[in-house]
Amino acid sequence: MSALVKFTKKEYTFIEDKFGVNKKQVDTYSEDELYDLQDKCSDLEIEAIGAAGDEDLSDEGKTAAEIVTKIGNALCPEEDSEDDEADEE
Repeated sequence: MSALVKFTKKEYTFIEDKFGVNKKQVDTYSEDELYDLQDKCSDLEIEAIGAAGDEDLSDEGKTAAEIVTKIGNALCPEEDSEDDEADEE
């Protein structure tokens, strides 16, 4: 099975450090497992935002946010459909 999402080395390291899941395991994740990973990373991102206050988001928070976005883009890509065009009329 091919990976549904391709992460960077930094992102794979983050996932392994935070959740104990290595690259080989992540690359075999189903959509449901990726959505679960996205939820977990979203929770970390939210915690990091709260901790940052008025300061810049930590590297950990930024990496979590990158993973959330990457999974979302891979599993729910924007679609240019006729429905979108109809909404604009």
